[in-house]
Amino acid sequence: MSSPSSRRSSLYQALLTALLTPALLPATGHAQVFPSDDEVRQNIQNARENQERQRWLNEGAATLPTVHATGERESDIPSEQTRSYTVPRSRASTGLSLSPRETPQSVSVITHQQTTDQGAGSLTEALQYAPGISSSTYDSRGNAFRARGFDIDNLRTDGVPMAISGPWSAGESRDDTILYDRIEVVRGATGLLTGAGDPSAAINQIRKHANSRQLTGKVGFGLGSWKERRLDADIGSALNADGSVRGRFVANIDRSDSYIDLYEKRRNTFYGVIDADLTPDTQLSVGVSRQRDKPRAGMWGGLPTWYDDGTRTDWPRSKTTAPKWSHWGSTSKTWFATLKQRVDAWDIRLDYNRIQNQADARLLWATGNPNRTTGLGITTSGASWYDIDRKQDQIDLQASRPFEVDGMHHELVLGASHRKLDFSAMSRSPTAGVQESLGDFNNWTGDYPFPTAWGDPFVSAASKTTQNALYGVARLQLSAPSHLILGSRITNYEQKEAPTRWRSTGYTIKHDRQVIPYAGLTYDVSPETTAYASYTSIFKPQTNQDKIGNYLDPIKGKSYEVGLKGSALGGHLQTDLALFRIQQDNLAVADGANLVPNTTSQAYRAAKGARSTGYEITVTGALSPVWDISAGWTQYKIKDASGTVIGTNHPRKQLKLFTTYRLGEELQGLELGGGVNWQSEIHADVDNLVTDAAEQIRQKSFALVDLMARYEIDRNWSVQANIYNVFDKKYYDSVGFYNRYTWGPSRRYLLTATYRF
Repeated sequence: MSSPSSRRSSLYQALLTALLTPALLPATGHAQVFPSDDEVRQNIQNARENQERQRWLNEGAATLPTVHATGERESDIPSEQTRSYTVPRSRASTGLSLSPRETPQSVSVITHQQTTDQGAGSLTEALQYAPGISSSTYDSRGNAFRARGFDIDNLRTDGVPMAISGPWSAGESRDDTILYDRIEVVRGATGLLTGAGDPSAAINQIRKHANSRQLTGKVGFGLGSWKERRLDADIGSALNADGSVRGRFVANIDRSDSYIDLYEKRRNTFYGVIDADLTPDTQLSVGVSRQRDKPRAGMWGGLPTWYDDGTRTDWPRSKTTAPKWSHWGSTSKTWFATLKQRVDAWDIRLDYNRIQNQADARLLWATGNPNRTTGLGITTSGASWYDIDRKQDQIDLQASRPFEVDGMHHELVLGASHRKLDFSAMSRSPTAGVQESLGDFNNWTGDYPFPTAWGDPFVSAASKTTQNALYGVARLQLSAPSHLILGSRITNYEQKEAPTRWRSTGYTIKHDRQVIPYAGLTYDVSPETTAYASYTSIFKPQTNQDKIGNYLDPIKGKSYEVGLKGSALGGHLQTDLALFRIQQDNLAVADGANLVPNTTSQAYRAAKGARSTGYEITVTGALSPVWDISAGWTQYKIKDASGTVIGTNHPRKQLKLFTTYRLGEELQGLELGGGVNWQSEIHADVDNLVTDAAEQIRQKSFALVDLMARYEIDRNWSVQANIYNVFDKKYYDSVGFYNRYTWGPSRRYLLTATYRF
């Protein structure tokens, strides 16, 4: 990096050059032209920018990943300490501390800076610009995510998997981004670290930690469309004289109405963490978080698709089926502790996490087809009262170390984990005060009476799931430019389902010694380009039985990927071209007329499952010291074993682009940006509930445009404005869920003022 004196010297040289060059030119018949004041200022500005760019490139080169792993602490650098859209290293794919080019899988990171620029307040909003990820909102419960044609059924927090379930959602996809430093997305099968699941992607949320030895923090206040009011506080400080013990407290209060009639969002989030350096080689982190979502007038299911004459409805985006008293509230509580210990060359990490998600729902299911003129015809099959409880405990022990053999650098990770999930869903049905008709649905106001009496609670679902695993992975240097990654996980899986109102007996699914292999190869084609190939896998237990009565083996998800990764501009810009193929095996299909012994249940056999093939192109990072970008193109096809196209309710093609640019000179402190989110057509093949004719509920391809601007008033104060869906595009967010549809949000504004200290 150049010294201050050398930078001043360069500026003086630029000034002297601007002043003296005309005097030194050969004489001509024309009058001598001297530089204007504006030209002098521009020459000085150009020299300053050249100096800044060179410093930026040098810093990028200085932080380029080395050929061999250099320890755990590099992958723990918080993204909030930079203004970058990239991170130098990550452990999300294999547990190894790898740079993006060293990772033989597609990995995207939504950094703290990108989340801030997007104005994203929730996980769903943050993932809007994550390459390859699509989401659907079926009703007020939350969002369902999908990648490469398969559902994402696990979230991870600091690497700890957390099961999510759409039908019994307890707020897992509603986490506020104020809790997290960044969000990592690994696409493809991720069984090495996740265990059971689908071969889609892993979403890993990395918590904020107490890194500051001085009193620092920020307070933010936001106002937006639909009466949104948002208050944030994030404060950290040393808790003792030398700063070896530090604390951080984060809080958020969020209130708003909605583009949907009657719906109100109410969210409170609190998080506290203490990080302590017990010795130079020992670090301890303990923390707790609590988030309470208590929305009002939550809709259950989508909107009716047909009138009673069989013609299509086209409700306004504000339409709802919810009564005023309905809600799907949730409370998420987390307790965690992490102990890191360095012993000689070994980095040892012990994690404990307790995650409890609870939901309390009072809902009304509206059904039927209204009359176009009178609005009559919508009835209810009854109100429902649900109490959902999901407790997850996980202990994970991991040890890693670099080692050298014959001058070649290698790294090894060994781990063991224990994961236990207790889940229950209790239900109640009304016994009195149920009004069958919703009346004139065209003029629905939500004035539907809450049932006056309810029956005793009964079990709708209850299970206990345990996963115990051992895993290991090694990165071996074969030559200066080539590395081989080999790993495996051995999992014992047991799921016990209790009897319910709908099932008189329980059952147990047990799969021991499930082996999940991992293999990857990287080759540095040049100092800036790496070719890679990988094979990863995952398994998912299933509850279907064969004609003998045995439960079928788990569904196997296998992911193959090859590609090229590059870095440019001193490592500040990262690119990835990936070709992938995902296949499922052991998928249950009906076994003719055979029945499960001693039952009337259909027997099944294992068969080849779905096949997904496609490619992705991503560009992430900085094009200059003042220009950041995150861009991705995804395209894939998915068919079942018979060749039938499936999963058409999610887009096959996506283009996601978000970029920001910081202006200079007279506009110093101003940053402008925006994004484009384009997706191809989605549709659902359904039967018209009135005429029984086959139809499609279709949303044509469309693009959403977002804009942002931020102005740094001084070193403490900044204001930011975000506009979402600038052109107010009306579009289906989901189609076909119980033959219904939901609308995406209309245009929305958010203005935020932030004070940093």
